[in-house]
Amino acid sequence: QWLYQQNKDVRSLDFIYRIRGIAYDRVYSILAKTLVQEAQVHGKAVLALPGNPLVFEQTTEKLRNLASLHDIPLRIILGISFVDLIYSHLSIDPSQGIQILPPSLGLGDSSSLNTKLATIVAQFGQTFSPTGEEINASNLTSRLKRWYPESHQVTIIWTDGMPNYKTRDLSVNLSDLDRAYKPEMVFSSLYLPPYSP
Repeated sequence: QWLYQQNKDVRSLDFIYRIRGIAYDRVYSILAKTLVQEAQVHGKAVLALPGNPLVFEQTTEKLRNLASLHDIPLRIILGISFVDLIYSHLSIDPSQGIQILPPSLGLGDSSSLNTKLATIVAQFGQTFSPTGEEINASNLTSRLKRWYPESHQVTIIWTDGMPNYKTRDLSVNLSDLDRAYKPEMVFSSLYLPPYSP
């Protein structure tokens, strides 16, 4: 919206994410190809992303590789990551040890989860695994119960969305996560304190 008000030529590519049945990897490839084509035709192109384009953003890596292949200079301008906002909002010092996992990667697999470390499950709201399985609060809760007791306190962190993006949180027992989560909790992540069985 702000860019439109500045009379910038802006085209939203959000519609690509809404194409039925499209895998996220395909979305990221389309975004990268579109930007490279724009840069070739117009001499430059800008991809505006919320947060840090190097944190949980596969488009940036695809764009970096494709731009290099076509000898297109690429400049990345960093923003504040959602992870930084979580650290600040919950007063977390990551130097104490923390792991950050996407919900689509093996939370049912012990090799990808160390319960002795604090954990952030990033952006778990409604997403899909590489196999196309929907990752929602209900099946995330089921996966996490394999490693944490039902009484383990977890914290949902989210923003209320545009225009203010106010960060909010709610702490609940793991057993109540699926009931506590609401679709209006935009850009939700989950914080799990360390647990030693």
